[in-house]
Amino acid sequence: MNLSTTAIEKELSQFLSTAYTILFKEYFLFTLAMIISCVIFPVFIVRILGKYERNRVPKAYLFKVTTKLELHYTIVCSLLVIAAVNVYQSIQLAQNTDIFDHWIILWSISLMLFTVPAVYFLSKFRSKGLIMTGMLVMLDCAYCQYLRMLRVKAIIERSKNFKTVARYGYYMMADSLVVESMILSLLAVIILALIVFYYYKRRFLFMPGKLNMLSCPQCGKAISRGDDFCICCGQMLRVNPIQQTIKPLDKERYCRKCGRAIFGWKCVNCDSSAQGLKNLLEGSGRLIMLRFLTLYYIG
Repeated sequence: MNLSTTAIEKELSQFLSTAYTILFKEYFLFTLAMIISCVIFPVFIVRILGKYERNRVPKAYLFKVTTKLELHYTIVCSLLVIAAVNVYQSIQLAQNTDIFDHWIILWSISLMLFTVPAVYFLSKFRSKGLIMTGMLVMLDCAYCQYLRMLRVKAIIERSKNFKTVARYGYYMMADSLVVESMILSLLAVIILALIVFYYYKRRFLFMPGKLNMLSCPQCGKAISRGDDFCICCGQMLRVNPIQQTIKPLDKERYCRKCGRAIFGWKCVNCDSSAQGLKNLLEGSGRLIMLRFLTLYYIG
């Protein structure tokens, strides 16, 4: 059945009369659900991970000097970069007074002022740094959503005096911006979940003195039963500590059996496979050097 132009415009007009209300209601409910998820989901993940490790020896990083922290410092730098970009973006956008206002500058500067202590505490491995980082993710998400909502508001105001078909086109633009805002909320939850997964195995770096383990007399790092040397400083140990309840994931700097420095994954002095690899590399190096000298003198 073919509809006339008048009938189509009538249906579009009826749709647009309630479309924005329904759209903002969906956005509000979805965003509220994501805010609740940002608060509850990290706690839920920690409880699940703790329950998973309850019946097995937990694995975690125990020492800063031997922990893989490349992503940690990437997060720290990224927070500062994002805050600076937000300030620059807000200054540029505030010039368009038809859409944006000067509140975005104040908001972005406030985010920058909040980012500085968050980065400081996170870099110093303070527990409050983790909490502030999670809050910062949510606030950055809210800032980006606020920019999109200002554009949606401007679209609604501009489309009031247009014809029905043109108003529908503007509605589709507003709908895409609202969907982007909802995706940002979901993205914030995902980022928080990844941060929780990453820092869970590094949680003891934020809780110094909570391990209740014997420590090395030279560097003060925790030591395990069966270790003859400290893996952090190479100091010979004169104690036989109790069985460690946490399996360290740290990179060993010194061999726990012979105390020699480790260059790579294994100790070339104690591990036979590593010793064989070392001999092979040394043999290959000697062969290459011999060929070079032979060619040099013969040539």
